[in-house]
Formats: sequence, C-alpha cells, structure tokens
Amino acid sequence: MEQENVDFDIRNKSGRALLQLAASNGHEDVVKLLLDQENLDINSHDAKCMTSLARASSGGHDAVVKLLEREDIILDQPDSTGGTALKGAVAFGTEEVVRLLLEREGVDPNHSDNDGGTPLFYAAGFGREGGVKLLLQRNVSLNKPEKEGRTPLWFATAAGREGIVRLLLEQEGVDTDCKTKKSQTPLQVAAQDGHEGMVKLLLGREDVNPNYQGNSCRTPRLSAAGARQAGVVKILLEREDIDPNCPDDEGKAPLTWAASNGDEESVGLLLQRNDVNPDWLSKTGETPLHFAAVGGHEES
Repeated sequence: MEQENVDFDIRNKSGRALLQLAASNGHEDVVKLLLDQENLDINSHDAKCMTSLARASSGGHDAVVKLLEREDIILDQPDSTGGTALKGAVAFGTEEVVRLLLEREGVDPNHSDNDGGTPLFYAAGFGREGGVKLLLQRNVSLNKPEKEGRTPLWFATAAGREGIVRLLLEQEGVDTDCKTKKSQTPLQVAAQDGHEGMVKLLLGREDVNPNYQGNSCRTPRLSAAGARQAGVVKILLEREDIDPNCPDDEGKAPLTWAASNGDEESVGLLLQRNDVNPDWLSKTGETPLHFAAVGGHEES
C-alpha cells in the first residue's frame, strides 16, 4: 500500500470500506496495515451503520478488537438498530470480546437499542451465560425493560435458559414478578411453555405470586392447563396457596381448559383435588364436560 492516492474508503455494495471488511472477517494483518495509513476514518460505518469495531465484536474477533483499542475509537456508536459493539458481542460474539469491551472506559453496559433492549437483555435471552456473568460484575440494570416490557429475567425464562434464570434470581433487587405490557410474568410464561425447572425455581421465591392474573385473567396454573403442560400443572397443584378454580376472563377454569384441549393427564390431576369444582360454569353456562364433548375428547 505504498502507492499514493489509494482510496481506503472505497466500498462494496453493502457499504463496507476496506477496514470494515477486514474487521468483519478477522483479518488481523490487514487491519494492522490499514491502521497505519494516514487519513483513515476508523469510525466510518457501513450501510447498517456498523463500524469496524462493531463488526469485529459481533464476529467474535478478539485480536482485531484489541487492535482497535485506540483513543480515537467511538466505543458506543450505535448502528441502525441503535445497538452498540457491546450488544453485538454479547449476542453474536465471544465471551473474550465482551470482557475486552467492558474493560474499556467509556463503554456503557446499560445502553439500550431502538427496541429498548440492553446488553444484559440479549445475553440473557440468547443464552450467553458467560456474558451474563461479566455484565453482572458491572453496575448493570437488572430490571430495565425493553419496549414490550420484557426484562432480562423474563426473556431468559421465555427462552428456556434455566442456568441464566438461576443466576439472575441470585441477584439482589431482581424483580421476579416483572410484568410485560401484556401483563405476563416470568412464572406465567414458564408455566405456559412447560419449563418445569424454571417453574420450580420461581415458586421457590417468596416474592413470586403463583395466583397472579394477567390481562386475560389467566394465572400460571391456568396458562399451564390451557397449553397442555401437565408436568407444570402437577408442580403448581402441590402448592397449598394455589386457587385451582380461578377462572379467566371467559369464566373458564383450569379444568375447563384441560377438558377442552383433551389433556387427560391434567384433568386427572385437577380432579384429585377436593377443592376443584367438576361442574364449574363458564360465562356461557357450559361445564368442563360440555367442552370435552364438543371437542370430541371421550377420555376427558
């Protein structure tokens, strides 16, 4: 590159200049060579507003990230999603890159993207346990919700990340009953999706309400019965403080939903409880037996 008048800012169809291409692919020697050139815009971005640092971070190229440790680097330059290099590292990169970025003064570990998601939110939901541990060592917000009201704990629960849920529950100040804009708690989504291990973890907390009703008036037990999650129904029914007849906004009890879905196992579990009303009437005046018959579920 000793020729004069070389245009280092020439771009491909994706809007990536030479440095961004080299950083994206982890070409350490090429990055070194380019960084020695005068008048190189180290913070230039491509069509997605991603800088060379962002590309190297999301690609997990720790050697390139180290090369880009310069005072003139903008560490938190947002891309088109509003996310920074740290978001890319926790979501798609490596634990080492996350560590390198968090060691740099000026990196905001609580930066929110356009959807309101923080690095901890994405690390938790994407199952990046190492990244979660690194972020928890910093002063990160445990309960900061994104635009739908989902917190890192809620996202980890919905994604089935039991190890991360356990980590987050160990943190002082975590909101275990956080509610989304649809008024759904971590316990409700765990019950609905059949995550038995996480249901047990959450029920082990005194600050979790097992009878909370969301916008549709569905409790965790009702969510489990409606989703044919007999294993979760069994766990919930072991609690003495569970109301087994609590109906939703249609007046349907857990037994109604289990019978309607032909969930014979959940029906059997519910009928073992002396306080379950087998003749519960919905708002339309129909019993669980009626719903089972309409659905053609003879065994229920």
